[in-house]
Amino acid sequence: MAGVRRQIFMAFAVFLLVKKFHFSIQEVTILFVVNNLINYFLSPLIGRAIIRFGERKVLSLEYSSMIVIHED
Repeated sequence: MAGVRRQIFMAFAVFLLVKKFHFSIQEVTILFVVNNLINYFLSPLIGRAIIRFGERKVLSLEYSSMIVIHED
C-alpha cells in the first residue's frame, strides 16, 4: 500500500502544484532536489530504525503520522 500511495502522490501532487498553484518548472525541480537531499540523509536513519525496532513498528509510526497530518 505504501508504494501505491507514493506513486499516486508523486503523479497527482505535481499536477496539482502546477495546475492549481501555478508552480513553474524551476519551482517543481527545486522541490524534487530538496526532497531528494532530505531522503539522502534520512534513509540511513530510517534503515537503522527498521533494523532496531522492526519493520512493523516503523511502518506503524509512518501511518500514524499520516493520520495525524491528514486530520487538519
